[in-house]
Amino acid sequence: MAQQEVDTFWPPPRHALQRTTIEFLSLHNCPKRGERRPRYDGRRLDCHQYHPELSGSRAAPSDEVKISSTEITLALHSIGGFSAVSKELPPRSVETEISISAVSKEGGGMNANFGDIVHCIAAEPEATFLHIGVLDSGRETAYESVVLGRLRRGHRIFQLRGALGTRIELCYLFVHVSFGEEDNMWPSARQLRIQTLAKDAYINQLEQTLERTGAIRAHESGLHPLPPGMISRSGSVVNQGVISRSGSVVNQGNFSRSGSDVNQGMTRSGSDISRLDGMGMVRPQAEGFFTQQER
Repeated sequence: MAQQEVDTFWPPPRHALQRTTIEFLSLHNCPKRGERRPRYDGRRLDCHQYHPELSGSRAAPSDEVKISSTEITLALHSIGGFSAVSKELPPRSVETEISISAVSKEGGGMNANFGDIVHCIAAEPEATFLHIGVLDSGRETAYESVVLGRLRRGHRIFQLRGALGTRIELCYLFVHVSFGEEDNMWPSARQLRIQTLAKDAYINQLEQTLERTGAIRAHESGLHPLPPGMISRSGSVVNQGVISRSGSVVNQGNFSRSGSDVNQGMTRSGSDISRLDGMGMVRPQAEGFFTQQER
């Protein structure tokens, strides 16, 4: 049942989660307040010929010069599986969005240093989107969205986009990316159910093993007969649980521990036959039973 659910449903249970660590180093040439610098060249140059209103237009910055309060927000959006962002490991809480702040010393165009480290944890990184936004006084002025599983190790840059999705000319976010793994301490409800079914099956197997072991030990100490079909450590098969005075186990049509052939409650050794009562005590042989020697 558990294996069938694992093979049927997606995403599958994950015992380890991929960790993507991003160190934010610096932001370069983010537009000033009111400024727009769409980049029309590049691989998608022809796209701007159709619906140019979606590409945006250039605009000069406003005359007001103020200290820009730069803030970066980072969010994870998963199609399936667990995901979280945190500034520490292991994460103390499950959050899908986090923010880091830096205050530039000059007004206007933002060139800020950060140095913050953020850990992105995902069970399915190939199905998880990373959104990075640059906010100025609470308003998003630039952003970039990527697939978390497509990031590469080392120093990288994100070329940021404007509100309409067009890349901003000369606007970059400089980061360092590294990878690792974390134990999955946040299983889903379905994953917990699969684990519970597997543990229940294992517990039932242990209980059956303990029951067979206890029956064999009780039989060898002479206190109780073995259940029908149980095999003792000496190799004899017990079907009816009849014991002779000499200690040999009597089975209908089988062999006792001493090797004597037992058939219908009679032994070749000539010993009287006794049976166990309901309390596990040996009581005398019922009248009418004789050994071959007495006959």
